[in-house]
Amino acid sequence: MNLELYQYYTRDEIFRAFMKSPPAKAEGWFLSSNRLIGLFTIGERPPDIHFCDNRRFHWNAPQNRAVPKPIQEFENLDGGFLFIKSPTADRYAYVAKITHVGHYGRGPDGCEAGMDVNPRIPTELLHELGGLFIHADSESVMNESVEALRAAKTPNERFAAFQSFVRGWRGPIRRSDALSKEDVAESKLPIPRILRKLYRWAGACDDVMSASYWTIRKPDQLSVDENQYAPFCVEYQWCRNYYFRKDSLRDEDPEVFVDECGETHNGAGYHGTGIGLSRFLWMYHIAFNAYSGPISYQVFLKDGEYQRFKRVLKPLPVLATGNRSIRTVGAYGLKLRENDQAFVFAKDGVMGYVAQEKKPYLVLVSKTQSSVDKLAALLGVDASRLVDSL
Repeated sequence: MNLELYQYYTRDEIFRAFMKSPPAKAEGWFLSSNRLIGLFTIGERPPDIHFCDNRRFHWNAPQNRAVPKPIQEFENLDGGFLFIKSPTADRYAYVAKITHVGHYGRGPDGCEAGMDVNPRIPTELLHELGGLFIHADSESVMNESVEALRAAKTPNERFAAFQSFVRGWRGPIRRSDALSKEDVAESKLPIPRILRKLYRWAGACDDVMSASYWTIRKPDQLSVDENQYAPFCVEYQWCRNYYFRKDSLRDEDPEVFVDECGETHNGAGYHGTGIGLSRFLWMYHIAFNAYSGPISYQVFLKDGEYQRFKRVLKPLPVLATGNRSIRTVGAYGLKLRENDQAFVFAKDGVMGYVAQEKKPYLVLVSKTQSSVDKLAALLGVDASRLVDSL
């Protein structure tokens, strides 16, 4: 095959590199000489065919009754090649080789498969192909939202800053992403005002209401447990959930409580985080998305770097002080030491958190490698210390 990565080709040019005559079908999966060839148009997120990050491709086809056999038997093939159509021209970019099919199956909404690709696709190319939202002024938009958060005096002002931050990172929120008044009215419990505002803004938007393994529950899912706490943000295995106290549900911005990996110890295992929902949403969106990419790294800290990073990154005012901060971000029931702590940051197109515990670390996520490189230089971190966390 004489095709170069990241270059654009017509459909005929692609097929001439693999077979004698082009097939009749315009896009989809094709098999030639024991090699899998994929031509697709992509979107930014489900239900479109999309990239989960810059090394994982997610294919789906509602009309398919079965996953194509070459995908099911990919390990017996001589590899695969992926081409993505330009949104502005009738040409396809050769973006990567397919190296592994991780999962496949048929569900109620059709067939799907997840696969690894190599090399990692430049995020700028994903953006160019319509597969990733990158704001034209991503660094300044993030910084402006952060400044609005720092200036906020009320829960409503913090929530407004949060909305701006999400739009700058994720992209526009559509009217259809909101829950209707009727949807919200299905709750059998009083709904705190900030949570109600979230529902009416983006309650039907999966990638706002879910982050990593956690999901903010819909109104009709809200309930009170036997200990008089209402879980509103739950982990998919019910391991470390977030709660409101029943007697705070009529508050505008109630304090958030967290359990110990699903263990409530007969009512004694709910730990107050010291923050209300309007601050929690910031932590939730940043810390729980830190491992989701499209570009994500972890850095293990050396002695003294936690405090130095804290001075440089200027923690967002969204966590309580002391070890309540690290319990909020993710202690998983660990026995916390007195000096264990964490902070959340967002700066110049990069966001994440830093944890001071037995083995201190930083986790960051960004849309562009250039933003990561600038932050690493600012922190004095050599590129060799950046551990890929995807």
